[in-house]
Amino acid sequence: MSFQFIVKAWSVWPSPSSEALAPTLENIPLHLKRRLSPLASSVFAAIAGCGNLSQCPAVFSSAYGELTTSLAMLTRLDRDGEISPTAFSLSVHNAIAGLFSMMLGNTFEITVLSPGADGIAPAFVEALGLLHEGAEEVLVVFYDEPMPSFYPTQPFLMGCAQRSAVALRLSRSGEGSAMCFSKTKAASLGCQSEQPQHVARFVEFMSGAESILEINTPRQTWRWQKL
Repeated sequence: MSFQFIVKAWSVWPSPSSEALAPTLENIPLHLKRRLSPLASSVFAAIAGCGNLSQCPAVFSSAYGELTTSLAMLTRLDRDGEISPTAFSLSVHNAIAGLFSMMLGNTFEITVLSPGADGIAPAFVEALGLLHEGAEEVLVVFYDEPMPSFYPTQPFLMGCAQRSAVALRLSRSGEGSAMCFSKTKAASLGCQSEQPQHVARFVEFMSGAESILEINTPRQTWRWQKL
């Protein structure tokens, strides 16, 4: 399997060169901004950094989604015996994608993934499939935040040190950075962690001079190459 594509634009929040403590969300309607969790705010900041978005399909990928919100809701349920329907609706795994659809009035298909040990690769598989089916552009968004201490993570590399989001606009042709995405059979190195760590490696790859990034998972090795 090998696919070529163009990264037309990409953005990460927080930016490595930024000292901002909170995302800037100037273009978000106030009634939606009030509903955004800290993680959702990071996602919309990354998306805004990708430039003007046309109506297009989107792929959202998060290892754990709104896990912090879910835990807070469950804690409140245990304490008070009831929860707000609004709190519940914003704790599900596709909550941020739903708010994105409402904000842009986007009626194209939106896929939300929880990729497990394959990390960032499934989102690229989904996005490139949409391009192959005829979509002119696809928005891909990766996002995660540190896991609450309630959940044990050791000895696995499951979490991340800080909340972050990365957004990419992919197309089959046009101006941008040409890349090739492929996979091979699994190497004997085993799994190297999950999406939060993969995202950090991908950002370093996109920002640096290295032309190839390889990530090993239990079933295969995924490869990104700058052309």
